[in-house]
Amino acid sequence: MLCAEIVRNRPAKFFDLCRLVPLRSWCTSIMPELAEKREAESGVVEVTENQAKKPKLDEKDRTYLTQASEAIVMNNAPQVTADGSAETKATEQKWKLKKFAMCLTYCGKGYLGLQKNPGFKTIEGDLLEACVKAGVITPESAEYPQGISFQRAARTDKGVSAARQILSLKLPTTKEPPEEMVRKINEHLVDQIRVIGLKRVTKNFNSKNNADARTYLYICPTFAFTPHDQVVNESYRLPSERVEEINRLLKMYIGCHNFHNFTSGKLYTEASAKRVLFEVDCSSPFMVGKLEYVQFRLKGQSFMLHQIRKMVGTIIGIMRGYTTEAFITRAFGPEKLDVPKAPPLGLMLDTVHYTRYDDRYGGDGSHETITWEEYQDVVHNFKVKHILPNIWDTEENGESMIGWLADLDICTFDLARVHESVPKTVQDAPEDDVHSDDESDVEGHADTDDKLL
Repeated sequence: MLCAEIVRNRPAKFFDLCRLVPLRSWCTSIMPELAEKREAESGVVEVTENQAKKPKLDEKDRTYLTQASEAIVMNNAPQVTADGSAETKATEQKWKLKKFAMCLTYCGKGYLGLQKNPGFKTIEGDLLEACVKAGVITPESAEYPQGISFQRAARTDKGVSAARQILSLKLPTTKEPPEEMVRKINEHLVDQIRVIGLKRVTKNFNSKNNADARTYLYICPTFAFTPHDQVVNESYRLPSERVEEINRLLKMYIGCHNFHNFTSGKLYTEASAKRVLFEVDCSSPFMVGKLEYVQFRLKGQSFMLHQIRKMVGTIIGIMRGYTTEAFITRAFGPEKLDVPKAPPLGLMLDTVHYTRYDDRYGGDGSHETITWEEYQDVVHNFKVKHILPNIWDTEENGESMIGWLADLDICTFDLARVHESVPKTVQDAPEDDVHSDDESDVEGHADTDDKLL
């Protein structure tokens, strides 16, 4: 429905609803006479911040306001007269908004994280600005992305990268093809952020809620597993039998467990503290430059804030001899324990899985599967050029794991003190997310708790 049509049918209602949401400033600017009239009639004063955040709208009003905002954000702004009538400029092109899934890859170096945070440099902040410059969304949509149903599959923390982050949002379908939109957006992005592709999805698709699972990778130098009675040295090489031991320990994480000790701000009694892991393993060692590395791969339904980093930190603590494998079982229990949190540098969101969605809609003739297999080479080349070199260079300069290991003695692997004591690095972001690492929840956010890490 066109915005002009909406306002013409219910102009007074439109303005009143706009008082409750960010659209009010836009509404007031284009229809000042109606604004004054409604103020005089109702005597309503400026809404408070809490009211703006939690408007009381019935289902009919929500539907009405959604239709209006969709038209507004695509520049179909009407010219409204004092009597409430509205007209759309004949010269303005009418764009039709449809839901898309966007595949995004980025290196988290230098960014506070994925989620937009006014006043700070974030991945979403740069992306939305690039979309405005590319002409696919308006400045109002960048300021209030909820107006275009913007959603992330997993929220990544400071310094964390993503090979295939998935976003869902509404974009115009009658302006230009998806490939052209991707090209224009990328023209306004820095090299360490790239939109890989766009795919049409169903109108109710939500990149967070429709995800079945998320796979993360954690790349770790093997000197992190040096026994604590030995001097940590970059020349340390991990024997095959110790790799087998790591994989045996990792299997203890598989299944449904209470991970309240592996995140922040969760109680044992909270249902959301229970998470399901499907696969966890450690690769064989490989050399890059003068250092040897292993790669952890973790696939789960969703992860909570810092969950993956604490899972890795626990394995390092056990392998170094600071505690025993019994600590993992104990951590699943009700006691609040002191658990070390590994550095964020090696963490990367690799894949978001949409198996159920693909099975239902991927072959219906109107929608594609959300697998991005056709972009495998593009993603691989980006990782090799931007994400992995950041890990190799930072580790070789001794700015991540080596410094963290020096503080590992602080962790008690016992009952947590009033102020949880865990090794931190300068790359740690403020713990402002109580979701999962992917909010998804995790460390990548599912947004179910999609903040990663």
